[in-house]
Amino acid sequence: MKIKRFRIDNLYGRTIDIDLSKSVVVIFGHNGVGKTLTLNIMDAIYNFKFYKLLEIEFDKITITNSSQRNLYVLRTKENGYVQLEFKKTIDGLPIGIINADMLEHFAPENIRHITPSVVFDNKTKKTYSWNLYQESAEYIDILKKNLPKDLTIELLKVNVQIIHAQRLISLDNRTESSQKIRLFAKQMRQIIRDAAADSVAISHKLERTFPKRLLEQCSQNNSQALSSEDIAVKYADFIISFINLKTSGFVEGNLPSKELPFTANLRNDKTILNVIDLFLSDSIHKLEPLQEIAKKNKLFIESINSKLEGKKIEINPQDGFAVYPMNSKDAIPLHKLSSGEQNIINLFFDLIFNGKGKDIVLIDEPELSLHIDWLEKLLDDFVQITSQTKTSMLIATHSPDFIGSNIELTQNLR
Repeated sequence: MKIKRFRIDNLYGRTIDIDLSKSVVVIFGHNGVGKTLTLNIMDAIYNFKFYKLLEIEFDKITITNSSQRNLYVLRTKENGYVQLEFKKTIDGLPIGIINADMLEHFAPENIRHITPSVVFDNKTKKTYSWNLYQESAEYIDILKKNLPKDLTIELLKVNVQIIHAQRLISLDNRTESSQKIRLFAKQMRQIIRDAAADSVAISHKLERTFPKRLLEQCSQNNSQALSSEDIAVKYADFIISFINLKTSGFVEGNLPSKELPFTANLRNDKTILNVIDLFLSDSIHKLEPLQEIAKKNKLFIESINSKLEGKKIEINPQDGFAVYPMNSKDAIPLHKLSSGEQNIINLFFDLIFNGKGKDIVLIDEPELSLHIDWLEKLLDDFVQITSQTKTSMLIATHSPDFIGSNIELTQNLR
């Protein structure tokens, strides 16, 4: 479900009111006006990081979804202690109340506090920041199972991802950018393998039934006109699909011939035409699992290569993706790329390949570590990505160069 409006009343004395009706929205303003804080608040609500909300001063959050229904988050005090009240109607009863004691109560038996801010895990025999542990998948799963059912259901309606681009760090595993880019290359390898496996499964199924289907088609086509021109059109579609897949790193080797070598006596041979027609239909069907990923690969390659200078990124089944100097077949080790190059590759990979199923992606200050030439193209790239992934974006920035001429996407925070 999409968020259409996000309002925070009395956020350290400010009111933040953001219209999210467009697929890409940029919030702009000087340091200290609440840009990053707004993103963190939305992330905290929908990714169950309640300890962050308890630490932030505000009166009320109003979230309007695409069904024009509201969710309210009120920060109140009970016996002098801060608590969060979640409501569907402002005057109604809460669907859930959360406070710090409750969050501690949900910690599993293997977690014990050494200090108020540090915990020890008896399973791993390691110490962790209590706040960091509250962002772990283990703890968030516990919250989802133990919070009031209506509250959990309401929060799971919106899938939110946050990317702190400037920190070059994945919020899931805190790996540094040089490790993250290698993890993404490994993920790309797996994406290719999974899609190829789906293609092979379809291929095996089609091969087993090919003789029967061919006989049925020949019988059905006895009274139908199947021409060599029809076959040529279908073959051209197959070649286009093959070229797209080769460009996207899914297939290797030489391209098939551009045209079928029909001789005069074969052009009217209905049996030959039926065999080729069914073969091409099956071939196109086999490639279908690869086509959706190929579109993303193409967008990823074009987006990155439009920014790299003297280098190019390519996708292949062995490396996932690799960066090469122009006119060279020797790949540059990914960890030796500049911080800006790693940042842009990590950012675009995250958005294109990990944004599926996300209702909104939050991006905090993507301009840092990036050259001004890249900045001027970045927002247009984001718009293109959202049109393909069907994901919305909320971006915080204080860079006019990033916004460029896209004033209609911008909302000023003052």
